[in-house]
Amino acid sequence: MIARRALLASSPLLLAPALVSAAERTPLRRNPASLPPANGFSHLAEGRGRLIWLSGQVPRTPDGTHVASGDFVGQLEQVFRNLDIAAREAGGRFADIVKLNYYCRQDVDRALLRHVNRVRGDYIDPARPPASTFLFVSALAWPEWLIEIEAVLALDAGTPSEVIVHATLTADRAFSPAFIDEIRRLAAATRSEPGCIHYRIGRDLDHPSTIVLAERWRSEAALRAHFETPHMARFQTALRAEGEVRTALEVSEAARPMDFALQKSAPPG
Repeated sequence: MIARRALLASSPLLLAPALVSAAERTPLRRNPASLPPANGFSHLAEGRGRLIWLSGQVPRTPDGTHVASGDFVGQLEQVFRNLDIAAREAGGRFADIVKLNYYCRQDVDRALLRHVNRVRGDYIDPARPPASTFLFVSALAWPEWLIEIEAVLALDAGTPSEVIVHATLTADRAFSPAFIDEIRRLAAATRSEPGCIHYRIGRDLDHPSTIVLAERWRSEAALRAHFETPHMARFQTALRAEGEVRTALEVSEAARPMDFALQKSAPPG
């Protein structure tokens, strides 16, 4: 559980990953010496708590568009992108995946398979890869698909709690127009992240040098993943350029929704 916490520092958003990363829950991987050498996978992967099976992901975008026709690498990139989204929607991250099953069309040029580890390396720790099985098949459900990958995700036994974040940024002078533009880009990008339920940025009318952020996330894992995104890195760079900025940051578990149902009282006798 996330205890209620507050932080005041000159640039605390740069320290935020440490704030929300409690004990690491990365599943264990092992390659016993009694088995053949593992090249890009782990022989054994242990997941504790809840196991979630992710359906085979294919080269389609969220609007259903088929992408990269005839391009194995382009399709592979979209498939891993979809797996990453599915893992976050489940309340975890790609690092929580303990097993990958690959289904590759048999007419794919074997020379292209070197890209599998390269693309996957953008999502996993190469020193601790998940267990995996790679199969060649005669065809997939749609004739244009060249690769499909399914996964097993291991998460904590407890039900993920939604997370509330409140942050106040205060500078000694008004924030620059460039920083305001950057924070608007941050807001637009963050709202489209898997696991982001609510994200708003406001200005204090009485104090133009104060910006307030209000966020709600599906889980602590989703919030951790947010701090690793490219748009968050760009925002941190812009924040540094503003000079001395004081930030009050508070992270807490979301309270359960209140039940406002009213019981009818008995009519007067």
